[in-house]
Amino acid sequence: MYDFRKNNKSSNIYWLKCPIQHLNLTLKLKAQETITLLPQFSEHLNQSDEEDAQNLLQYQEYNFQWQEKLFSQYQVTKFGDIQNCVSETDLAFNRSIHQFNKKPQKVFTYINEEYAFPLPFEPKVYGEGLFRSCIKRLNLEDFVKGTLGKGESMHNFFKSEDDEACEDELSAMYIFYDNSKYDEDNNLIFQDECLLVSVYHNTKYNYIMVSPDINNESNPYAVECSSGYLDFEYFINVDFGQACSGEELKDLLNKLLKKLEKKQKHLTKFVMPALRTRKYYISLEIESAKDFDGDIYIEYHVKIPENIESVSLLTGRTHLNKFLMNEDIQMWTFGHIVDFEVEGATGIDPMPLKIIFEVISVDRWGRHRTEGYTYFPLALIPGYFKKQLSCTRPEELDEIDAESRRFFIGGSHLIEDLEMLVNPQLYATNFRFVSTGSVAVHWTVISHSHSPGCHSSENQSPVPHTSSSDLIQGADAVLKQYKRAKATLAAATRSLRQAVDSE
Repeated sequence: MYDFRKNNKSSNIYWLKCPIQHLNLTLKLKAQETITLLPQFSEHLNQSDEEDAQNLLQYQEYNFQWQEKLFSQYQVTKFGDIQNCVSETDLAFNRSIHQFNKKPQKVFTYINEEYAFPLPFEPKVYGEGLFRSCIKRLNLEDFVKGTLGKGESMHNFFKSEDDEACEDELSAMYIFYDNSKYDEDNNLIFQDECLLVSVYHNTKYNYIMVSPDINNESNPYAVECSSGYLDFEYFINVDFGQACSGEELKDLLNKLLKKLEKKQKHLTKFVMPALRTRKYYISLEIESAKDFDGDIYIEYHVKIPENIESVSLLTGRTHLNKFLMNEDIQMWTFGHIVDFEVEGATGIDPMPLKIIFEVISVDRWGRHRTEGYTYFPLALIPGYFKKQLSCTRPEELDEIDAESRRFFIGGSHLIEDLEMLVNPQLYATNFRFVSTGSVAVHWTVISHSHSPGCHSSENQSPVPHTSSSDLIQGADAVLKQYKRAKATLAAATRSLRQAVDSE
């Protein structure tokens, strides 16, 4: 169909204004316009050319209500015989087939009671997710998706305590295309069920997740079976029962704006520091990374010089992130902000802060690998700055041993002291550094000080008497110092606003 048909499917979340029972999902299925889909000669004799073209271009429409059960030929044969019905759900399907004369459909559904797939959410309570985490580690979800329908035990396999912990919050419905092969007596020869749409409803917060997302005829989805892609395409539409006015989105944006304004006020609201001290407020953002492998997160370590004190946490890490494609480049976007505050004595130029980043990847077996280190000195100079940091990874001198150890056990920690990244010439090493990816950061520094008008050393004797003129001169000096500090603050805030507006 299209070159990007394997990658053009994505999920989306929709908030519901009406009860879920008002939901109506429409799926339109059409044969692709290819030479292989032309009708057979015997069929062509009974149809005109216009009818042939119309059959090729016309979509076949299917409408579904929430938790509406439609049966495939295999399910009609199975549940139609009461000898094959074991559970209450099976018996309910048997009654539905006979009482309402249900016919087999090429496009059919699995409802929540059948437990076709595991629910996508992890339980919140520690310990309940052990079974589900084992499934994830063993990659059983993909295996079961590929073998869905080959055994009913696969469906009940997911009816576990984990699902019972979440069943009050989440329910599911799936729409399939039946590509199975049957003999003349409708007995199953080869079972092949193609997943078209998954819909999940959160009953607590009343929203649905549709996967793949709603689309239109200009970007139809391809039908994928166990052996590849079929010569069919489809698109999805959802009627929510009530048009969205956009008021909720407007309220959400207003709340986010208030939070942003509160954050900006926090950055520009200062508390008067102690006498003869200068405070520095640093807001550092770990923006993005590129040219790494797998799912990654970034740990940071801030080392302060001896003449600087800190009241903030100086170590931490970002969240685990997956890559996105940006102009054929793998990008990891974090937007992780670190705010910290340090202070030092006035009249002394402080040494830069030493900031070390470690990029770490996590594979599907849960193994953590160091993808690269980078270090940069952050000078305590008021203003807005950006930097692209190149990363290197320590690796053993024997390349074969290094790659083997990295593949099987995730490598080994060759750097015991991160100070070696700051002063590598002071350490004797028996490994080499390999260039990897890069990390983009930007930061803002704002400073504020409180100094007396008259500077006197601690060794000087105290003045026994102070005249009124001395007091006035001292007050003028303090006022001038305050005005200078206020002007510095205004300049730093102005540069911050200009930098944000330029982005």
